Amino acid sequence: MDTARDPADDNAFDFAGDPDGNSTPVCAHIRKVYPRKGAEQLPLPQTVTEDDTKVHRILRRGIPFGLPFQPTAGRGRGVDSRRGLVFQCYQASLAEQFVFLQEAWVNRSDFPVAGTGKDAVIGLASTVAVHAGGQDHALDFAEFVRTEGSVFALTPSLETVGLLADGEPLPFS
Repeated sequence: MDTARDPADDNAFDFAGDPDGNSTPVCAHIRKVYPRKGAEQLPLPQTVTEDDTKVHRILRRGIPFGLPFQPTAGRGRGVDSRRGLVFQCYQASLAEQFVFLQEAWVNRSDFPVAGTGKDAVIGLASTVAVHAGGQDHALDFAEFVRTEGSVFALTPSLETVGLLADGEPLPFS
């Protein structure tokens, strides 16, 4: 482990130097859900700046379940085993964050630019554009993420929990 580096730098990158998607394809999940600096340089259907992304940012975590995929290990270790990912996210506004990301960025073929395709990881089936080796390529991606259920739950702040525990009125009620 490199203890000399600052962990805050782990997320300190943008796509300003990669407008054509040579390093990170424009259909990549990370570019679709958080376009970062560099999106304002593209001929977008709408202007997106780093400040715009802050409004739509979510705190998310995927939790895998099931046995590891090891098809050579016998029954129950390949495609015949149930496995998946529990997706959990926190946001202030379901409509302005999660729903916006799904509708305006993830599943729009023209975001960030025309011909991009939908999100290559969580988007609906589509043809995506990949720029590699100085050439454009069109790849067909099937939909492979399937939602089997969902729960929308309120997570109150510690202050709100304290007020509720003390029987005090909430400041917005």
